[in-house]
Amino acid sequence: MAVVNALSFRDGVLEDVPKIEALLKGAGLPPVQVQEHIEGFLVREQGGNVVACGGIEVYGTAALVRSVVVAPAAQGNGVGRDLVSQLEAKALRSGVTSLCLFTVGPWQFWERLGYRDGTLAEWPEPARACWPYRYVSEHEERFHQMAIHPIYKTLGAQAEQQ
Repeated sequence: MAVVNALSFRDGVLEDVPKIEALLKGAGLPPVQVQEHIEGFLVREQGGNVVACGGIEVYGTAALVRSVVVAPAAQGNGVGRDLVSQLEAKALRSGVTSLCLFTVGPWQFWERLGYRDGTLAEWPEPARACWPYRYVSEHEERFHQMAIHPIYKTLGAQAEQQ
């Protein structure tokens, strides 16, 4: 558990699922398969409420970063950046060398954290097993029109070589 700004991130548990889903809905993100992947989630609570969450789904040496959201009241003080850092550390501990995700609005946030805009073809093969990749690839033109970015980041020693 990492302590940041006097609050801490912790692993998600089944009891968090309704709160995570509510936070995702409030941010306009789909609350899909949270329960199925709760072991990959980190949450931050404040006053009994989940104010930030995000997860990873590990597929071999690749992982999908998903459902990263910070409640409006907790934004602007580095919580999102700290959450992503903790998710990356969790991914590295799991043997992950590549992270992938889809984003619409906060593209600049991800770019500042070292993620690169790419194409579906650039995603590592293991990450293509995740449900969002399959769904987006089946409806690629629609998602292109919606300006959804497939982005990725290489972790660890491989990132230093690039």
